[in-house]
Amino acid sequence: MNDSEETINIGDKLMVDTMKKVPSKVRKGIPNEKVRLVLRKVPHGFVPEKAMEAAIAKIDKARLDGNLTKYGEKKVEVPQNAKAGDELGSVTDAVVKNIAALVIAEFRKAGHWVVGVAENSARHGEQLDVLLTKPSFL
Repeated sequence: MNDSEETINIGDKLMVDTMKKVPSKVRKGIPNEKVRLVLRKVPHGFVPEKAMEAAIAKIDKARLDGNLTKYGEKKVEVPQNAKAGDELGSVTDAVVKNIAALVIAEFRKAGHWVVGVAENSARHGEQLDVLLTKPSFL
């Protein structure tokens, strides 16, 4: 059942989300006060945006907590004309590896919200067939 507010088309990637507004009609057996999960289209750029927001927040929190060795002392600014192998100041290989590992982990976490692909088109309230997929951030 398409309980989201938008029309879902064939081939749309779907994610698990909560309802944005409380439905006016009560479905039999489901109290209105219960939090209901719905399948919604994955917005363009959802996974990269969520992953980068979470990674930057964790890095900033670690720096505020005084853990400067793991992620470096300050934000790394990469010059526009930088090439592979260029020195980036005080950034060590360990810092780059720690940041890369954190970003990859956050991409995987954000990808868990993407659960399937629509097999048919459905407007709000119509039946929706879904092909479930493995969580992926691609």
